[in-house]
Amino acid sequence: LELKADVMARYPDNNGILDLSAWAALACAGDREETLRLASRIQPTNLQELETKFLYLLLAGPEATQALRLLENADEDLLRDPVTRLVVNDYLAWLYQSLNEESLAEQALAEGEKAIAEIGEMSFGILAEKAFHAALKGDQQATLDFGRAAIEAAPEDALVKSDIHYRVSRAWATAGLLDEALTQWEILKSQFSAASFSVIHLDPFLAPLRGHPEFEALLIPDDSS
Repeated sequence: LELKADVMARYPDNNGILDLSAWAALACAGDREETLRLASRIQPTNLQELETKFLYLLLAGPEATQALRLLENADEDLLRDPVTRLVVNDYLAWLYQSLNEESLAEQALAEGEKAIAEIGEMSFGILAEKAFHAALKGDQQATLDFGRAAIEAAPEDALVKSDIHYRVSRAWATAGLLDEALTQWEILKSQFSAASFSVIHLDPFLAPLRGHPEFEALLIPDDSS
């Protein structure tokens, strides 16, 4: 975890290197104070750093107060980028929905719509985010369509492809498309190490799948993984 924080401080352009292993260590450690301490060391200068800090604060729960405050007070310079603004508002909408603050969730989704209108080319990453945005709006068909488009547009690079499958599975699970989300995990299973399964169980965006017999069975590592 210390190495993760140092990598982020020294090499901001490569700060995703240890995301998954850091999640796994945090999940196993369950140390709220340590999680908050590490989160405090991250001063976001880009979207990836902001997402990482947000996820650390979610892990530090159980309340979402600090994660919510981070997003509500996101740096104005970061929010000039429409992609960052879309992601931030989608996370805000998700948090507000979980807190039954429907009017605030609607406002965040409306801000996300404005950001989408400013985004030019729809890359595979943006398509995956639009799938999540559609899920938050309750539009299952659009969630399916954007998710499939993201998977089709993603390059064959294994790391990138698995990240898109993961993000799409989150979107489909959020939309209640559990059978479709499970198809992504049939693909992803061979790409995760045994140590990573605790992270998957902890991911709040996969909560709709938790307890589903087929999902739980997929997360039992076999000898090859």
